[in-house]
Amino acid sequence: AANAGIVLGPAIGGLVGALDPRAPFWLAAALALANGLYGWFAVPESLAEERRAPFRWASANAIGSIRLLLAHRGLFGLAAIIFLVQFASMSFNSIFQFYTHHRFGWGPRDIGVLLMALGFGNMLVQSAGAGAASRMLGDRGAVITGLVISVLGFLALGLAPTVALFWGGAMLLCFSGISGPANMSLMTKRVEAKKVRDLDQE
Repeated sequence: AANAGIVLGPAIGGLVGALDPRAPFWLAAALALANGLYGWFAVPESLAEERRAPFRWASANAIGSIRLLLAHRGLFGLAAIIFLVQFASMSFNSIFQFYTHHRFGWGPRDIGVLLMALGFGNMLVQSAGAGAASRMLGDRGAVITGLVISVLGFLALGLAPTVALFWGGAMLLCFSGISGPANMSLMTKRVEAKKVRDLDQE
């Protein structure tokens, strides 16, 4: 869903922004509100009632999350992988428009096309390729393979002397998306509902 938003967002934002520069912000706010209301009223709870822990404000904070990560063997390391991958991705998102403008003379249209291609590629890989990769390589193998592809993709983006090679690096990044779902799978296998409930009640 997030990648579908990356595909559709630039197109919708461009169309609405042509009407008024503030319009995309109002539309984004309205969609966020609609999403929250839909989640609150229409989306059913997927966890069986007997496995739910009571909500406590004392656990609804960053310290409670860190306690959970430290309470299960290997969980903190897997979370650290997600943090580092997200850190690298957000760094790329923050500078790539300036970098491509400086190096290749790209403008808004080129950047919009790249964002749409990345979003569509990530959507395909995570919805179709990630499961196949985990079945072939195992979850651990899919995580490692995805991380290696990610390193190669970022190196290609930074060193690419031509637009074609830059696009090749961007497509490599799409294939690195096999690591995220596999990492989440490994994390869920390390957490038992009873232990989470007991930790929350401490």
